[in-house]
Parts: sequence; C-alpha cells; structure tokens
Amino acid sequence: MTPTMPLVEESGQLEVTASVQPSARLEAMAAYSPLNHVVLTGAGSVGLNLGGRQYLRTQQGELGIGGYWSLGNSWLVNAAGGGGLASVDRKTCVWGCDQRKGQYSKLFGQAGIAWIGVFGSASLTYRLSRLQYTGVTNEGNAISDFGTYRHELALATRRYLGWSDTWFWQYTMGVSLSNLKAPGELDSAAQTDRWFSAGVPTPFLGIGIGWQPFLRSRR
Repeated sequence: MTPTMPLVEESGQLEVTASVQPSARLEAMAAYSPLNHVVLTGAGSVGLNLGGRQYLRTQQGELGIGGYWSLGNSWLVNAAGGGGLASVDRKTCVWGCDQRKGQYSKLFGQAGIAWIGVFGSASLTYRLSRLQYTGVTNEGNAISDFGTYRHELALATRRYLGWSDTWFWQYTMGVSLSNLKAPGELDSAAQTDRWFSAGVPTPFLGIGIGWQPFLRSRR
C-alpha cells in the first residue's frame, strides 16, 4: 500500500481517495475522525493482469488507527499504526521469465507532516513495516517462510479541482526498501530467493482523485 497520510483535521471529517499506478495497481483509501485528534483508516488495492508477458497481480487490505495535530494554520502532523494481509502473484521477464507467488501479513507504524495551503497541499510520510511471508513459491518451488522489515518514504501533493473545496487530484511518489541484504556469490540459494521475492528496492508512482467533505474554509 502507498503510505500517504490522511489530511483530516477535525472530528467528523471524512476523506476518500482512489489512485492508479503504472504497474496497473488500483488503490483506495478512506479515513474518518470520530473524535478530535483520532483518525481511523482503511485501505485496499488490487493489481490487474492486462495480458502482457509481465504482470503483478495483488490483493491487499489494511486497517489503522492514529492521531493528528495541527501546528498553526498551515501545518499538520500525523502518526498511526495498524496491520494488514496480502497475496501476490508476480511474473517478471528480464533474462528469461520467473513467476513468484505468496502471502504476507504486516504490522506498520508511520508518521507524516503536511503543509496545507489555499490551492492544495504537500505531505511527507515515513512508514516502517514488519512483513511475514508465507507460502512463497518460485516457479512452483517452495521457499521457507521468512520475515523482513521495509522502510517506505512517500511524497504526496494535492491540487483542488477548480473552485471545489472538496475534490482534488493527488500525485504520489516514493520508494520502498527492505532490510534484506542483496545476495553475493557465496550466499545461499535460499537467501537469493528471499531477496528476489521481497528484498528488491521498489519505487512507486501514482495519480488519483480524492474527496474530502466538511472541510474548514480554505486558508
């Protein structure tokens, strides 16, 4: 999931976003503040197979809870934690093709800061996730269950649609890095399999649309 922070600022506020990535992955996220300084989040994504030799089919879901605090009129900070589940079926073709499948569960914590202006906003979010992989296969050959941490950094910008205070475009970019060490010539086949299954650095880029009613008036 893309680790962007929701920009809710007061009790009763709701935010919904949907986006697409170049890998043909669709994401949706919702956030709601039932009480001042408390936010509940839920997100899901699916990766589509568009019929090419390479594909990334995913099904992911996560839930989180956190808090937010305003710093003056233009700055907002957010901290949250939660967990989720996912299944992945990926085929890559570089020197030949290989197909990897598996599932993972995750726990995560994240923190972010945002600047909110008259015509849009910008936010920076850092997330640390603990992932536990199970049932992973490489071309049908089983890989022992293993765990890893991922460090993710995301920059998101928003631009309101025309004169609307409730609809906006959102652009997101960032990178996801694992703590797994890249394999060398003397490393085992198991370590190589783990690296190519879950350790490769992954940049991400997305564009989407969002809806956030009950906003305070623009700054």
